[in-house]
Formats: sequence, structure tokens, C-alpha cells
Amino acid sequence: MMFALLLAAAFEKIALVDSLDFARIYDIETEKGSAELVDFLTCVHPTELWWRDKGGARMRYPSREESCPLEDCPFEKRRPPREDTWGYLRLNRSDVDLLALARRQCLAKGWDFGIHTTFEENHWCLELASAWNLAHPQYGCAAYGGVQWMGPCSLAFPEVMEHKLRLVDERLAYRPKAIFLDLWRCAGWSPALEYVEPVIAKWKARHPGEPVPADSWDEIAAEPVVRYFRAFSAKCRAAGVRFYVGWKPVRLANDPKPTEYCVDWGRILDWKGLAAEGVFDGVAPLSVVWSDKDPFGETLRLYRYVREVCGAKADAYFPVSAYDFYRYGIPSYAKATKLSKADVVRRLMGLAWEAGGRGVTFECVDYGNYSDAECRAIAEMLEKFKTVPSGGRESAQP
Repeated sequence: MMFALLLAAAFEKIALVDSLDFARIYDIETEKGSAELVDFLTCVHPTELWWRDKGGARMRYPSREESCPLEDCPFEKRRPPREDTWGYLRLNRSDVDLLALARRQCLAKGWDFGIHTTFEENHWCLELASAWNLAHPQYGCAAYGGVQWMGPCSLAFPEVMEHKLRLVDERLAYRPKAIFLDLWRCAGWSPALEYVEPVIAKWKARHPGEPVPADSWDEIAAEPVVRYFRAFSAKCRAAGVRFYVGWKPVRLANDPKPTEYCVDWGRILDWKGLAAEGVFDGVAPLSVVWSDKDPFGETLRLYRYVREVCGAKADAYFPVSAYDFYRYGIPSYAKATKLSKADVVRRLMGLAWEAGGRGVTFECVDYGNYSDAECRAIAEMLEKFKTVPSGGRESAQP
């Protein structure tokens, strides 16, 4: 029995961190400020950190792929009375390589280090498009009728695919344990923006007439995305790095079987097939959609669905999120159930374990968004759930 317990997988606790969110609290361009940030993150008791590598198209590390002059456009982080201290923030032009620094500091604490990247280099469409995309308008996405879409470039062009995979190589050079590809932060991409020549040509080879918006169009438009996932995964596997994808949010459909949407990823991609193929090592939905009628019951059904999609080859990581952008995080659960936020944390961690999750994610860990009471609840539940659940367990609800 003791030998079996030693072999049991640890229940993982993964914190997602955007260092830019701490720029007015710590001087994150320095070793001292970065160390202070890492020290702060002990509040959620992580076993692993997924560190954001960019935001608003601005790389947080020295990048050959994003090295053209437009990338030197700085973040503004001045706020009186510390203008003379903070000035301008150029994370990819700092005296130290901040991603490498964060990795060393995390490993010194005994935490695994991962990289949180996003599907598209610009944070949202029309906002801070990446330098490479702006320098290559010939590969830009286009809406129906050929209207150019400033922001994402289409993966249907081989040159774009090569660029994306070179970015993967840059991230792998940091030797992370994992790379998390966030599909929510996708710059507004969808198949509706793939009316570009390579996809149109493929459509015409399979269908008569001009392309029209339809499910069959979406399937063709999504094929380059699947190729990208497979190539991304292959690079990670070759480097011994785990490859995770993130959904946001996961919701119930009209029938009892739920489906996820995020530019309707669940409709355009065969998640079960990709998971069975071994493309993903794990899936981490960043939130789930529940109603006031039965918040925790619906959450558990959605968690179990995600675990079903993952099958035998992929792990599932479930959110314990103070980030409440869509109003499905800890604050909204507390409002709907009249429970304290600390009690919501206990319930969500119990549900994650009960649904068969490999662990939980905290997204995003910003300054002070997990209260002391919530952090104590996290520690309490981690003591209860030290390993992933086994079959035949009873309900883990506290």
C-alpha cells in the first residue's frame, strides 16, 4: 500500500502569472524586483508557474522573430509620484533576460517553470498588433469578401507557420517544463477571418463555386490550426517539454452534453480526436459557464466532460480563479451561493479532485486578488488532496 502511495501522481497547483500586472508594485525589470514578485507568489502555494511570455504583442524576452523597430514601442507604466523611478518598460530590452531570470528564481524555490503563451501575438484584434504581423500585411487574415483584418496573420500561409514555429523554438530555448497555449487570448481569430487565397483555393478544389460561410468552410479554415497544434506538440515532445492547451470558457449546450466555446473552438476542432492522438498532454479550461440554479452541480458536470474529452492520454487541470472577467470566477460563485470566497475555494478544489483532475490552476495571480483567507483555504485543501484521485473514490466535497 505504501509503495502504491509513493507512485501516486501529485495533485498539481499551477499559477498563471503576467509579470506586467506587477509593474507598479515591483521593479520587474530588475533581478531584485523579479525576486520580490516570485516571493509574493508563494501565497497560492504553487508547484508550478506558467509565466506569460508576452502581452499586447510585446515580447517579454529578447526575440529575433519580434526584433524589428516597431517592437521597441514601450509600455507606459508611469504613475505619480514615481515617474522618475518607473519611466518606460521595455521587457524585451532589459539588461537581464527576464524570462530566464524568472525560471532561475522559480527553480530555486523548488517550483517547476512553464511558459504561458497565446494563440496570436497580439492580445486582441486591432490592439497592439505584433511587429512581425504589421511587417507582413500580405499574410494578414481577411473577412468574407476580402476585407483585410489588421491583427492576426493566417496560418494557411507557409511563411506564417514557419514564423510561429520559430517562436516555439525561442520559448523552448528557456527549457520550460511545459508550454501552455492559451486559446482564449486569440486576437479575435476565427474561421470567419480565413478568407485568404490558400484557404479559398482549397475550398474550390473540394466544392463548386465561390466559398460561402458554412460549417464546411470552417472545417477547411481550421485545418492549418490543427497542423500548427501538431507541429507545436512535436517540437515540445522532441525537447521533452509538455504541451498544454487552454479553453475559455466551457459551457453547457441545450442538451445535457456540454460544449466549449472560444471562437467556437469546440465546433471547429475535434478535441477528442486530437487528445486521443496524443497531441496534448493536458487541457486547462480557464473558466466554466454555470447558472445560478446549480453553480457547483453544473461545474462538476462540465469538469467531468472535460475529463471525458481528455481520455486516457491527456490530463485535465481545473480553474480556481480569482480572475472574474466573464463573471464565472470565485467572486461570482460567492455572490451566487452566498458562501465566503474561502468556502468557494474549498468547493472548487474539491470538485477538481472529484472530477479526476490532475490539478488546479490559479489564473491570474495578480497582487492581492487571492485574499489571505482564500490562500489559507488553498493550503488546507492541498493538504487534503496530495495526490490525484483514484477510481472508486467517494465524493471529495468538504
